[in-house]
Amino acid sequence: MTIQYETREAGLNAFVTEARPIFETLGYAIPEKVRVSVGYAPNTRASKRNDKIAACVVWPSASGDGTHEIFISPANVTDVEIFAALTHELAHCAAGKAAGHKGAFATLARALGLAGALTATYAGAEWFNWASPIVQDIAMPYAAITLNAGDINTPKKETYALKIECPTCGWHGRASAKNSVDIGMLNCPVPSCDDMLIIHPRKGADD
Repeated sequence: MTIQYETREAGLNAFVTEARPIFETLGYAIPEKVRVSVGYAPNTRASKRNDKIAACVVWPSASGDGTHEIFISPANVTDVEIFAALTHELAHCAAGKAAGHKGAFATLARALGLAGALTATYAGAEWFNWASPIVQDIAMPYAAITLNAGDINTPKKETYALKIECPTCGWHGRASAKNSVDIGMLNCPVPSCDDMLIIHPRKGADD
């Protein structure tokens, strides 16, 4: 019977609960403290981009309460993509951080039916055999996020003008910060003055 969960996280964690016996039959245990969320992974050395479909903080000591933290990217579209990615990250938790994408992780991932390169697995036929009955019983409020280049509002870098002045005759003007680097090497433009221009540090919007 399909259960409608109130949050995405509740649905994802329900999958973890149902998957535990599967892992145990394969000789691996999902750690007791695992937390799954929808969101982009923290910006760590192992995860510097936001284009990952999922990520796991394998070392629980990084979490304030010693929990294995898993993040499922909102870029995933289908239930299969979501829960196959979650299976991959759970395999990391069960195999341990020392395994990387080799050794125990590789053995467990293949036994779970994950296909493709071990660094970017997807659901294979054997995965559907055990996972489909679990996934079919989970309904949650989820919608994929697709970001196009034009959708992202990147704040524009502030531009401002710096006040430049001749200390002798008082001539003054303004120049952009970008073009003010060599101002201190320019002569005053007033024909009767031969002093050098100086730059006033920016104190406000209009000094």
